Amino acid sequence: MTPSPATMSERIPPRDSDQTIAAPMMAIAATEASNYFGRAAAVSTFNPAVDSDSSLPVHILRTIGMFGFTGDPNARGDVGALPLVPLPLTVVAGIGLVRLWRMRRDACHSLILIALPVFLIAPLVATEGGAPHALRTLGLAAPLGVAIGLGVVEVVTWVRGRWGRAAGRLAIATVAVTLTAVAVFGGLEYLGRPVIDRYDAFSYPVASLSDLAVQHPGSAVIVDDYTSMDVQFVAFDNPPAIISPGTTISNPAAYKVIYALSRDDLTKSLGPELAGRAAAVAWDPSGQPVVWAVVP
Repeated sequence: MTPSPATMSERIPPRDSDQTIAAPMMAIAATEASNYFGRAAAVSTFNPAVDSDSSLPVHILRTIGMFGFTGDPNARGDVGALPLVPLPLTVVAGIGLVRLWRMRRDACHSLILIALPVFLIAPLVATEGGAPHALRTLGLAAPLGVAIGLGVVEVVTWVRGRWGRAAGRLAIATVAVTLTAVAVFGGLEYLGRPVIDRYDAFSYPVASLSDLAVQHPGSAVIVDDYTSMDVQFVAFDNPPAIISPGTTISNPAAYKVIYALSRDDLTKSLGPELAGRAAAVAWDPSGQPVVWAVVP
């Protein structure tokens, strides 16, 4: 005899993993509130100093438009100017939403219904930067995936009930082909973009500088604190010496090569005589130098 769900649940010992995960997060939120909530506060529409590219109503319309119409203007999240949620997926998710609402008395279905608007709050109120913002909508991925899956089930069930099993199998094949086509097309659009379209967004100059430093151990790079994180990421196993712009390098000969993102940074740290020997070692797609180097 198959045990009932209640009987099975009684046999499963309670787990405290949720509390284990939540405890340090809650502790940091309480003790380091400015750090924990700082980024959210800085990009929120409630921050008078927030730097937004549009008014709040336009931001909201563009964010909601990600369902079938608008894409992330940032090249890091842009997929060939395609909407964040392609129209075919939006339609299927809408059908799934109807099913979720119909089954809302079930706890699992109601949880997904609640999660969808909750995870939409962040991209709606965070007006800093462009909209829609792909990274700020990542929380929607899981509940939206459930809605899409339930939408597929709803479509296939309806077709099968109206026209029979053969039609149901055809509906499954149609959905599978559609979802695959959307995935393949989006992937090709994302990976097929020319370098010039993603050069600045993906910090190619910093990547070039970091690669050069890796190729010449014992080098130094002149970069700010924020950029230094990228350098340390690329050169994680043998990072170069990192020097802040404007800092005088008293003993340049201690380094094999000194790299910078501009000749001006080299001049401020090394003086005009030594910096005058610097040469460009990396260029952008238009041929402009983006990384300079000097051998002391």
